[in-house]
Amino acid sequence: MQAISKIIYKIDDGLGTFASITLVANMAIITYSVLGRILFSRPLGGLVDMVMMIFGLTCALSFCYTEKEKGHVRMDLLLQKLPRVGKIILHSVTGIIAIFVLIFIMTSMYQYAAKTLAAGNITMTVAIPYFPFVAVLAVSITLFLATMVLNFVKAYDEWRVKP
Repeated sequence: MQAISKIIYKIDDGLGTFASITLVANMAIITYSVLGRILFSRPLGGLVDMVMMIFGLTCALSFCYTEKEKGHVRMDLLLQKLPRVGKIILHSVTGIIAIFVLIFIMTSMYQYAAKTLAAGNITMTVAIPYFPFVAVLAVSITLFLATMVLNFVKAYDEWRVKP
């Protein structure tokens, strides 16, 4: 379990770094377009298409890192106040629901990736293909699921009765 968690957390760190890079790229593209509009009366064509795709990447890539750092909104107040058995029950119910929802989202993303590849979908303004972005989103959500399952299992170790 320790080896798997090291690998998954290392990947999460890499995706967090990549998410930061996409955020900086988005800011640079917007800045370039604004300066082009103000200084040269020539904004960047297809700005909305580019920003939309990059922002989607930023969000999806951030999920893994956020889950690794336990930065998602949780029921912390209840988990702090409940006795050990209550914590286990609450964690089990909410965790299983979250995992099943994420499995549904993940499979839907892979289906959508296959459909965008088959259809050859592109953005309207600058013809950016959808498939590479959707494929990265699907893989990122898969890694998010792996991190969520890992954290779900590790939480029980925290509540283990110590002799």
